[in-house]
Amino acid sequence: MKKDENRKRALVLGTGGVRGAYFTGLHGAIKYRGIFFDTIAGASAGAIAGAWLAADMHEQELQSWKEFSKYKIAWHPLFNNETWKTVDLSIQLTTLQYLDLQRVRDSQTHLYVAASRLMLNGEYLRHCFDVRRAPDTTSVGLYLRASAFLPYVNGIGTAVEIGEEKYRDAGLTGRIPLDILPQNYYDEIWLILCSPASIDELPAVLMRFPQKDRVHVLVPSRDLPVGRMSSDMNKIEATINIGYEDGLKFIDKILAGQIDT
Repeated sequence: MKKDENRKRALVLGTGGVRGAYFTGLHGAIKYRGIFFDTIAGASAGAIAGAWLAADMHEQELQSWKEFSKYKIAWHPLFNNETWKTVDLSIQLTTLQYLDLQRVRDSQTHLYVAASRLMLNGEYLRHCFDVRRAPDTTSVGLYLRASAFLPYVNGIGTAVEIGEEKYRDAGLTGRIPLDILPQNYYDEIWLILCSPASIDELPAVLMRFPQKDRVHVLVPSRDLPVGRMSSDMNKIEATINIGYEDGLKFIDKILAGQIDT
């Protein structure tokens, strides 16, 4: 993917759980059309998808989904066994086994990862991890796990610990990570959403965003076959295909100047 020195472009990927397979299809379309992004901002499933795209590892991303589909979702670490895994353990056994974290950290594309920091009073504070500033690749993996760490799926009372702080899913403080982008820098921002909850959140988020006139929004053209916590590979593949088809149409409209903000 070639960098356009005359145009600054950012990609923003929202939350969605397993519906994030839609982003995998989009990744295929982006790769096919040769689009470069200076920056990617991701939340939860969007953070993981953004890491794959920053590393330019689409084939490995597809393989990771196949590995993910071998497991069923466990709702607490006590139920982890050969077949059932919590979402966090599934990420460790699939995404983090195939994703080259060094490539993510060293990528020309600057990746920002949203998460929710757990405060002493039980409330959450929005947090942004800058992957380029990660001290090591282990930290990059922790950032991705933190961003996607749903407390009610991975066990009540659990969290990802980074240093002395505890983090949970980015969606707890906002499903759309426009807020973690550097401001007033980009010529265009592509915002991709795959979940009904994030789409519902969109109008209020755009209302507060100072560069909303530069934002191009893509949402699924039809209902996605896969559920938020499904591991059915047939449905995952169908969702990937929808993302690819939607992505190609979206990219071509933008490049032809036929899409409104």
